[in-house]
This record gives sequence, C-alpha cells and structure tokens, in this order.
Amino acid sequence: MEEQPNERHEARAAGRDAYSTYSRLLLDALTTAEALEASWSPRHGRDLASERNALFCALRLDAECQLALWNEQALPPESVATAATRYDVYAAIATVHQVLPFSQSERATLRSRESMQNVGFADESLITAPHLVDRWHEWLWPAGVSSLPHRAQPRGQGALLNEGCRRLGVELPEVMQALRTV
Repeated sequence: MEEQPNERHEARAAGRDAYSTYSRLLLDALTTAEALEASWSPRHGRDLASERNALFCALRLDAECQLALWNEQALPPESVATAATRYDVYAAIATVHQVLPFSQSERATLRSRESMQNVGFADESLITAPHLVDRWHEWLWPAGVSSLPHRAQPRGQGALLNEGCRRLGVELPEVMQALRTV
C-alpha cells in the first residue's frame, strides 16, 4: 500500500521535530561536558565559578532531557538508528535526567526566569537558591577529592553526568545524520 501525501507530510514533520530535539540535546550535552571539564581542570585548582557554570549548563541539558522523555523522543526511531545506538541515546538521556542532585521542585527553582538570567550563575549575589548551588559544589566533588593537589579524575555522580554527555556527543550526530536522509 502506497503512503498517502498527508502521511508523508506527518512523517517529515515528526522527523524535523526529532531533529530539532536532538540538535538541542547535542549542543547542551557538548556545552555541559566542556563546562564540567573546565571545572575539573587541574591547572586552576578549585574554581567555584567554573563549577557554577557547569551547573547552569547541566540544568539546561536536564530540561532538554526531561522534554525528550516526556515527548517520547528519547528513543530514536528504529528507522534511523541501530538498537545499540537507540539504547545508548536513551540511557544517556535518562542518566542525565536522573543523576542531578535536585528534586523536580529544586530544579524548577534553579531554572526560574530570575535564576537563568544570571548566565552561568556568574554573579553570586543574584543566585536565588545558594544552598542548592552549595549542594552542587559538594556533589561535584565528593569528600576529599577537591582537596587533592592535582585534582583526581571525577568520581561519583558527576562522572556519570559527564559520561551521559559524552555518550550523547558520540551517538546523536549519527542519529541526526540518519534523520536528514529520511
């Protein structure tokens, strides 16, 4: 049975929506990974401003992951990705969304309009929930790690967040390329 014009139009629209979602996810994953790496850099010692910027980026990525999960776009279509790629993308999105040390209401507080206007949480005096930012600093560097002279490799949940970002950075370009040809 031949596909009708309306069905083709709907399929293309769904592909554009998915491409847009994956494009935002990819950009935010790469930005978050870069911010995390900067906050873990051994060259500068502990840099709370870099850590706050990583939080800002992680919150943006988390919002995109949550949206992808709600819109059922976290699992790429079978027509554009292998089972392994589909699993990796879904697992990375779910990991990023689940690993942050904040409840949904705390995330909403951190992502409030007022908070997000303070790009990268650069101005400490404008931070609306300093106790949540302090929790991020503690979460990012489990006890004892931040005091090491040459900064050990990240451990714990922060390392999982970074791995989720890395996996999205590797797998999403393949999915997006396949979506362009559909």
